[in-house]
Amino acid sequence: MSIEEHSNTELPSPITQLPAQDIGAETFRNFCYQSAYAVVLLVAAAAGKRDYIAVWCEQEDDVLAQIDDKSFDAYQVKTRKPENGKWNLTDDAFVSAINGFLRLNKRFPGRFKHFNFVTNVESSESDASATTHLSPQRLVSAVLASASSTALSDPETKGFNALLAKVTTKTTPEELFAVLQKFGFAKLPPSRESFVAELAQNHLRQLDWCRLPQDKLEPLVRDMISMVTGASSLSAQDAARHLPRHIEDGQPDPQLTFKRITVDEFVLRSRDLTTPTFRYLPTLTTQPLKQTGKDKRRFDLKLKRGGLDNNAYSLRTQLLSAEAIFLEMATRGPETEAELVQIENVVKTECDDAQLRAAQGAAPYGQRMLISVQDRLRQIAKSEPGKVAHQPYEALMGMAGILTESCLVWWSDKFDLEEKS
Repeated sequence: MSIEEHSNTELPSPITQLPAQDIGAETFRNFCYQSAYAVVLLVAAAAGKRDYIAVWCEQEDDVLAQIDDKSFDAYQVKTRKPENGKWNLTDDAFVSAINGFLRLNKRFPGRFKHFNFVTNVESSESDASATTHLSPQRLVSAVLASASSTALSDPETKGFNALLAKVTTKTTPEELFAVLQKFGFAKLPPSRESFVAELAQNHLRQLDWCRLPQDKLEPLVRDMISMVTGASSLSAQDAARHLPRHIEDGQPDPQLTFKRITVDEFVLRSRDLTTPTFRYLPTLTTQPLKQTGKDKRRFDLKLKRGGLDNNAYSLRTQLLSAEAIFLEMATRGPETEAELVQIENVVKTECDDAQLRAAQGAAPYGQRMLISVQDRLRQIAKSEPGKVAHQPYEALMGMAGILTESCLVWWSDKFDLEEKS
């Protein structure tokens, strides 16, 4: 039918209903499901229910949970349509997971404490004589109660041999038995569409700072999933990834470390997202970067009057390094300009509060004030990174130096900078 023939009828639209097949969306949903489980592990570790210090995303396996410098748990996350039935030992996806665990156990001997299979459907538990040997759970239970593969009884021996026949041909019975001794089976909610609500309701609420209404938790869950999804990719933006690395440097590959999310990072990130941060108006700036220059006489005079001669060099180097960072931020657009104003005002407020307290004692009081400023800014960088655009402590101290040079921060009572000293 030509377009002209449609003149009296409405042309069909591609956005009026979901497609009959949406393989791309289904694949992305399943990948998000995997990321969601990494969040489950991070929450469990943050709540003290697992002794993990970090998770690694898409590093040798779907998820690696790091126990210490030498020990790990491996997780394979597999989803399937519930209507396709429960898991059997010889299902291709299950065999693929076991192959992955066999590879890890052989390549990294002694490193893995557990191998875990995480899914949205149950393990088969059929009592029918023809299929009872295909239950993964029954075989694992029998393995844990046996000294070796030869000590298994029927029907578990039949199941073990069926699995052995399906895995990689280079696997010995002893190698398969060793992996099954460390095997765990975990089940997530049956609906692959409900994991965000499930994470919000039953997992994040374990953390004291995440006991929020459901409508506020679900966006947090999505942000956490996005954090894991980013770590699962090769999208590290560390400039060091473009530099040559040599063994003697001892420098880690930034693409590798990007895949690691420590539990401490997760705690800080989740606290940051759930704690409202006071924001200064973007217009409230004195534009201190425009007032800094190469003449450091004024800077040195102010530190000297505060009794900080010995600290002038270190604060100056932080100033110059931070200035480069902040000048680059100022060129990115309104959003980062607002972040720069936020950093300026947070640091200025902390310096003013520190001066108010330090000035109650005898002069010079610059050292007492500097110690207070250092403690305050270090704590903000550690516990409230979102408040200062995730800038490190050294950059915040650099801003204190910039504000000193632009005469917004004083380390003593104000005085005439033109007077001879």
